[in-house]
Amino acid sequence: MCMDAVGLDWAMAWMNHKAPAKGRVAFMNMLAGGTDASNTDPYASKPTAGKHWVKTGPM
Repeated sequence: MCMDAVGLDWAMAWMNHKAPAKGRVAFMNMLAGGTDASNTDPYASKPTAGKHWVKTGPM
């Protein structure tokens, strides 16, 4: 994952379960794509019943 300084600030807030700063724009890119358990809960560790992992392709 590549990101600018604002993106790193956002990622650190997310990893520490804190609110990111508002009014700032970040740029991030994941060359290999990624997967997530939820589109609505950024801290979900597994999909809810009847849901599938969200797969995001590379940019």
